[in-house]
Amino acid sequence: MRVGSGPKPLVIALVAVVVAVIAYSGFRTYQKRAIDATIVASVRDAGQRLRPALTLAAGPYQAVTLKAAEGIATDADEVDHRLQALRNAGPASDMTLVDAADAYLLTVREVLKRIADSQKRRLMLADSTQALRDHMRADNHTGAWVTQAVRGKERMDDDFRGFRNNTEAVDTLLATFPESQRKVALYVSASAFVDDKLLAEVRRRANEELKRVTAEHASFNRP
Repeated sequence: MRVGSGPKPLVIALVAVVVAVIAYSGFRTYQKRAIDATIVASVRDAGQRLRPALTLAAGPYQAVTLKAAEGIATDADEVDHRLQALRNAGPASDMTLVDAADAYLLTVREVLKRIADSQKRRLMLADSTQALRDHMRADNHTGAWVTQAVRGKERMDDDFRGFRNNTEAVDTLLATFPESQRKVALYVSASAFVDDKLLAEVRRRANEELKRVTAEHASFNRP
């Protein structure tokens, strides 16, 4: 072999650089697709957590238990965990998907949190209302009785405000929720989403219950 006929060091270096660039590009493409898949899975998971919470909210409040409300709060925490993971995952191959998923997960998290808080407050309000009603019936005209009545009324008022504020927040969030679903519908199967009938039923039931509770609460303020 003639001297100098072998590969030149510069050519070898250039080939190595090209191979490295191709390999890195392939890795980045794979990484972005993996992020896309994780985002889609997070959206699907959030929808699966939301549907039973809404189904429960669409029923009578008597069917709600503290354990069920705490379970919904736990689901809200899991959705929040996925939302933070999405925000820290780095660039995906489709940033439109990222933006749509971010808005969707944020809305689902807030809906779950508000439903959980509303249901907890409804249970607390039922207890504080009954406790105050029993106390009023046991009027013994003493100073201690008056003090306890004031405290009981303050507790009931606080529970009522908490229930009202969270119930109204759920209604506001659900009014815009179909738009959040629409934006991610290009990427996720429709089976992961909540139909409009269930959303409407939740809002109707919540508004009816809020009106009833508001009227009951107002009766304690009448002379």
